[in-house]
Amino acid sequence: MGWRDWFRRETEIPAAELEAWLKEKAEERREEQKEQAKAFESKQDESRKSIQSAIEALEAAELNNDKIPIKHKHFMEGNRETFIKVIKNGLESNRLDDLGTKLQRSMTILNEFFQNEVMAVLESVRNFEHARKEQLLLEEANEFEVVLERLAQYQRGKKEKSHVENQRAVLSKEVESIEQQYKDREERATNRLLEKDFLGAQENAEKLGAASKRMRGEIADLFSPLRDVLKKYGHARFHHKQLMDQYLDDASVALSTDIDLEVVDALAYAKGMIGKGEITFKDDGKKQRALDAIDFISKEELTVMLREYALLSKQAKDADRASKEHDAIKISQKLSEEAKKLQEKLADKTKALRRVEDINVEVEYPHELLEKLKVKVV
Repeated sequence: MGWRDWFRRETEIPAAELEAWLKEKAEERREEQKEQAKAFESKQDESRKSIQSAIEALEAAELNNDKIPIKHKHFMEGNRETFIKVIKNGLESNRLDDLGTKLQRSMTILNEFFQNEVMAVLESVRNFEHARKEQLLLEEANEFEVVLERLAQYQRGKKEKSHVENQRAVLSKEVESIEQQYKDREERATNRLLEKDFLGAQENAEKLGAASKRMRGEIADLFSPLRDVLKKYGHARFHHKQLMDQYLDDASVALSTDIDLEVVDALAYAKGMIGKGEITFKDDGKKQRALDAIDFISKEELTVMLREYALLSKQAKDADRASKEHDAIKISQKLSEEAKKLQEKLADKTKALRRVEDINVEVEYPHELLEKLKVKVV
């Protein structure tokens, strides 16, 4: 039974046996194609010989009319040479299907002189090309192999689609889980800092820090009227210049390091310089304020202030350290770090999910091709 006989009736094939049946029929079809291809090859060989004979006849053809002008004869010979050369080149490349445009002019001219010979060549060329095209069609026309390939594509598509759908499901769950973990860490980090023991320690640190800051302000106010004195005395008495620069820069820091309260002695000496006119002021009011400030500052006063400031500073530092070392902060920081890492992981997973969601796998079963073969899958 030839392969075309399968198209005369509908064949029912169980789905499990379809691939094996198609392979068997494809092999049968290939064998038939081989036999048909041999026949077309034989026709091509015959046509090739016919073309060569027709070309030889055209080459040997002579003009019967002696009255044709020599110029026309030369013109004809040039076109005959072109025509024959193009045909021979086509035979060598096994392609004679595009000669129409190449030979249009030569054929028109040669027909005026050797119509029969030209027509014989063209007829042989048509036979050759017909046989060649039929052979090419045979190589493409194994319908069973086409259906097999489409079935393979369908199976691959199904697997790919299933894989993509699984990826979507897995990534969606992962994204949902990470989002929940992230929210949990963020919430716990915030709540840990709201616990009473931490808030108490933090409040105490803030109070002591504020008191220490006020004390620094009081020391700064104490030495503020003496800025001109400190500058001018520092220039006049190089021995105390570094100490004066420290008090000018930050009086509270300078006082905390001036354990012997050397500043009192320096200011007493500066007072004498003011009295002698060695340190001058723009107006008497400013001079009097400076003298009053020097008289107010004593070692006893500064000793008390220094002790209070040192104690308060130490208490503020200890409270701040205790607040920062509190478990609530450590746990909150740890939770915040975990939340940050989860956020980065969430961003990566979300991107991956978007990429997978953009994949569109189209899966199409070859119904139409099977219908053409009159095959019904049961």
